[in-house]
Amino acid sequence: GGSYDDYGYSITTDGQGNVFVTGYTYSTDFPTYNPGGGAYYQSSKAGSSDAFIAKFGSSPGDIVETSNKSTFFKVYKNTLIFYVLNKPSYIEITIYNANGSLNRVIKYGYVQIGKYEIGLNSLSKGVYIVNVKIDNNSNWIKFIKN
Repeated sequence: GGSYDDYGYSITTDGQGNVFVTGYTYSTDFPTYNPGGGAYYQSSKAGSSDAFIAKFGSSPGDIVETSNKSTFFKVYKNTLIFYVLNKPSYIEITIYNANGSLNRVIKYGYVQIGKYEIGLNSLSKGVYIVNVKIDNNSNWIKFIKN
């Protein structure tokens, strides 16, 4: 989520095994992603709180992505890919096992605008939670490694 309170209220899956979470956020920096294709998209908070729908893919080949004003990151085919878009940023990446225990911390430090990739092949099979901390803003994604 973002830097303020975010709440999930409902969770469901579809026939392809994707997981959907709905809720609301008070965060002005809640990560958003424009899915295109004519879907409704609102890039910034319109009131004191806003609703959200989050989608998590079900296999390691699925793209799970999020963004904020200065970066964009995704997990695709066992690689964490992130882009620093419009200003140099401080990056720290923390990977957790599904039970919440710390797996590893990768400190990139202060990085320039560009594309960065981290291979995740050394991780064993399972579900992981990745926190990408960008200039003191935390962004979270989940991925499954087969």
